[in-house]
Amino acid sequence: MQAKRVLIVGSDILTINLIESELAKAQLEIIAKAHTCEEAINIAQEVKPDLILMDVCLGEEIDGIEAAEIILKFNDSPVVFITSSSEKSVISRLMKIDPNGFIIKPFDGRILHSAIDIAIYRHRSKKELFEAKEIFRTTLESIDDIVISLDKNGVVTHIHSKIKPEISELIRLDKINGNNFSNLFPEEIAGLLEKGLNKLIQSEKPQEFEFGLPFENPKHYFNLKTSLRKNLHGEISGITVVVREITAKVIWEETLRKFSAAVEQSANIVIIFNKEGFVEFVNHKYVETSGFSYEDNIGKRFQNFNPLKNNETLLDEIWEHILEGKVWEGEWENQKKDKTNYWEHVTISPIRNEDGILTNFG
Repeated sequence: MQAKRVLIVGSDILTINLIESELAKAQLEIIAKAHTCEEAINIAQEVKPDLILMDVCLGEEIDGIEAAEIILKFNDSPVVFITSSSEKSVISRLMKIDPNGFIIKPFDGRILHSAIDIAIYRHRSKKELFEAKEIFRTTLESIDDIVISLDKNGVVTHIHSKIKPEISELIRLDKINGNNFSNLFPEEIAGLLEKGLNKLIQSEKPQEFEFGLPFENPKHYFNLKTSLRKNLHGEISGITVVVREITAKVIWEETLRKFSAAVEQSANIVIIFNKEGFVEFVNHKYVETSGFSYEDNIGKRFQNFNPLKNNETLLDEIWEHILEGKVWEGEWENQKKDKTNYWEHVTISPIRNEDGILTNFG
């Protein structure tokens, strides 16, 4: 039992005296005592107790149950009800407000302490569960992914989605609830899904793969991740599926692949270095021409290239141009690894990211 500030509500002197005696033994602080519902409501609003012991029958227009309902609207405290009645009507009313505990008179100190311990534990557990649900809810609302819950047979039981309507229509989200998840996709994709779900259940390890819909253009691409859910006994209870649209990523990667291939296969030398002057990329043509390997060049400082080593005037001229976002163009004499000299026509241009910020030169 943790130290708590307790409000006692009741008009039965004998019961109150017993409670006071037992709370003192448990080193619980009694911050106030109320004899009427109205008094209890006012005190609770003022002192915000950590625990309320509430007699159900107070002989007024409203009883302890109604008073507790009012108090719980502004003060989140565990309430333990005390009643001399075990009638179904009273118990039914208590159940509707989900009490943390109740005691039927007569009772002794052992029963009181047990009821308080259970009430504090239940209240803390309910609070933790609510907070966990809130974290889950706000997390779902913050992402654009499709989150789908399946039962252990692969049937959709719940779906959360904030994706664009055209994508929603493509995956047929309007027909997904109650259907087997894999049956909603073309045969080729359904086969992948079935295989992935079976592997998930057998290995109990998250599975992930990508697929495209439809098979004709324009095509949309998706990343799909699956993970198992288990019950308290460690048995598989269902599957969680997270689907993310990755069309832009796939298109960008394909564009980058084509660009990289074009640069790598270019008949011209291509060197890319960052704003600090360190080389980040050289293409095959440079390796072929200079005789220096990729490893020789990556991380090398731009000013250490042979034409610039002992030519501070040229180096300053180049940096002044390119740091202002201008293109520098000129010729210089370079040297291969075997000490053979050769002339190059050089163009150095600024490279900016999608926000227009200067990041590299090439």
